[in-house]
Amino acid sequence: MGQESRYLFVLGGLPYGAGRAQGSRLGSTPIGDFFAAYAAHPTAPLLFCPADASLIHGLLVVFGSRPSVQVTSDLVDAQEVLDRLAARKVSTVLALREGERVHLALCPDGRPARNYFVPDGTELPNEQDPQDALLAFVYTRQGEQPMALDVYEGLEVPPAPDACLRSPPPG
Repeated sequence: MGQESRYLFVLGGLPYGAGRAQGSRLGSTPIGDFFAAYAAHPTAPLLFCPADASLIHGLLVVFGSRPSVQVTSDLVDAQEVLDRLAARKVSTVLALREGERVHLALCPDGRPARNYFVPDGTELPNEQDPQDALLAFVYTRQGEQPMALDVYEGLEVPPAPDACLRSPPPG
């Protein structure tokens, strides 16, 4: 089992949620746990990764929810999965897992609108249409290790119970 990593998700300059990952296992945690873990290991590396709000919400869904569907790319046709999501018109996050890498497709109304592929040294699809790019990504990697395709329903996650959503007063 790999080393545990902790994450703090910040929206609008304020902590919104937190999570932890150990290998491919992800889970949400109270925000206070992030700071407690860092206080216990103050010399641990601390990395900052800017991301847009859509990606943050997608990550919060994956960290805080259980997938409604779990399949692998060798057992289903990705086009069929997308067609079923579009027919249901339910907003979803599609997580494509390759080992510890998790690529996301945000699908409002069941159709891919934004993709977030983790760079790994191979060429990423440059198609303009998000659905075409997603399918190209899955199909070009089909010969390698199968990817896990996890479908999470919803695109929005409420803030963590211990989130402070207002800036503190000056001074």
